Amino acid sequence: MTTVHLSLEAISSVLSAVAMEQVELIQRGVADGAHVWMVVPSQRSDLRSARWLAYRALPGSGIFDSVSEAVARFGAAWAGVVAATSIERHHGLPGALLARLTDAPVAASTLVAEFAGQGVSRHRLDRAARRAGVQRTKTGFDRGWIWALPEASTKVASLSHKGENYEQPSA
Repeated sequence: MTTVHLSLEAISSVLSAVAMEQVELIQRGVADGAHVWMVVPSQRSDLRSARWLAYRALPGSGIFDSVSEAVARFGAAWAGVVAATSIERHHGLPGALLARLTDAPVAASTLVAEFAGQGVSRHRLDRAARRAGVQRTKTGFDRGWIWALPEASTKVASLSHKGENYEQPSA
């Protein structure tokens, strides 16, 4: 087995390729002589950009115990932030939600899981649904909620009384 040692500059260039902007992996000392790792933009003024603010707001983002953890978790978290900010910039979250509901009503739990994978919180999704006029209907006492386009809400209500499950199959 061959061990490969990469410099911080080499790792930073890989992370820059992931982020599609210049970033650095830096080491900072903390209490008891321990060290933590952080990924930051090369231009510190970029820390105020929408993507970096969204990245820093994610739980557990920003400070890592090892280089390998920093590389793996930064890549995953950054991909979610880019997807979420791209949704908002190009179509707006309400538009993306309406596009998702065009085929059929969808269980709220399914939507929350799908959008959470793109870095969108439940609270932001609820606000987007209100802005888009999405109809939310309870399907039964011990069942979940169904979200639908406004014109589809009457169909959802009638189906929920017949006990039909309207969950969208996962793709």
